[in-house]
Amino acid sequence: DLIALGSKLEDSEEAQRNRVQAISERVYEAERHLAKTEERQDDAIEKASATFQKQSANLMHVINQVNSNFEHLSSQIAQQGTTVSSLERTVARLQAGPSLDV
Repeated sequence: DLIALGSKLEDSEEAQRNRVQAISERVYEAERHLAKTEERQDDAIEKASATFQKQSANLMHVINQVNSNFEHLSSQIAQQGTTVSSLERTVARLQAGPSLDV
């Protein structure tokens, strides 16, 4: 029954090859799935980075605009302060009466 033993050995080797083939296919599919997942993750990171950079640039623009507006308002307030001081001196002079300085 050497022939039966040889047949069993061939069957066993074929079953082993089939198991190895099945494992190889599962590993290949897992690696393919992992590669796709990593690609989607990289795309998501790139999109998030682009969005952050855009929002950061917008925020810097808004900050610069606020600073510019603040400087403009500060200048106007200083000018109005000078005008008010001048008007107060004029009113004080007028209230003091006619000046003898001619």
